[in-house]
Amino acid sequence: MSFDTIRPIVSGIIGAVIAGWLFTQWARWVPAKVGAKGRERLLNEHRRTIRVANALAFSGILIGLLSYWSGWLSRNDWRGLGLGAGLMALLPIAYMAVTCAARGPEAIKECLITYAISQKTPTGLLFGLMALMIIAGVISAVSLFP
Repeated sequence: MSFDTIRPIVSGIIGAVIAGWLFTQWARWVPAKVGAKGRERLLNEHRRTIRVANALAFSGILIGLLSYWSGWLSRNDWRGLGLGAGLMALLPIAYMAVTCAARGPEAIKECLITYAISQKTPTGLLFGLMALMIIAGVISAVSLFP
């Protein structure tokens, strides 16, 4: 058995170890509460909103994939990936903002922080990455229409 045969297994194990370590390091930066509301109460109050937001994120990436499957974009065109990533980030944020807008800006903030809690990701990291994904989506969308 040569090293080339087991190299993917070794790199997968190393990646899993690094991901586990990052998860434990990030856990301390994930918010535990918003105002007087604790993690469990927030997750219970926003359960449906988070489920719909996750479904919208999934549908966003599916739209990007459909651009390849339908033949609209060629296999090696980067714009489908950018469009899917942008929609994957934009749709959940837009949905949560619109859903909670009637209760004011504090409710929007609470909902977005609860989304970060549900993803077990620090808010700055999650929304920073989502902002980059939205920018990639906008660039992809603009480049599709000459």
